[in-house]
Amino acid sequence: MSKKGFTLLPTAIKDLFIKSIDTPVDFIIRFNVHPNFFTILGLIASAIGAVFYAMGNLIGGGAGILIGGICDTFDGKIARKSGRSSKFGALFDSSLDRYAEFMMFLGIMAYLIKFNDPLYTVTTVVAFLALNGSILV
Repeated sequence: MSKKGFTLLPTAIKDLFIKSIDTPVDFIIRFNVHPNFFTILGLIASAIGAVFYAMGNLIGGGAGILIGGICDTFDGKIARKSGRSSKFGALFDSSLDRYAEFMMFLGIMAYLIKFNDPLYTVTTVVAFLALNGSILV
């Protein structure tokens, strides 16, 4: 049985992105920046994105979440390439990722709850279920 999982992006695009961050990661490693710096930076960016979502600024919210996701990619790559991978780092990263997801969904729910419309109520419930599902992973 194949162990290929479902992916939204084709493998070629994913590989291209991972390869494209090698140069910035190598540059960052030269300055001895700890991977956890990017873990925390990603959480902060996601929190800012969640606030933007709650205020109804969907572009700002998306930008915050995008920056948080990029930071999340960087922290793991920096940890592996600099030899700073650890069980604590993996747990720390995974835990803060869940908090980032929680904040993102909470921001979206705060935005949607402002509307007194059945469609938005259903969408808010879906966002709440997605929030719970993300925490279970």
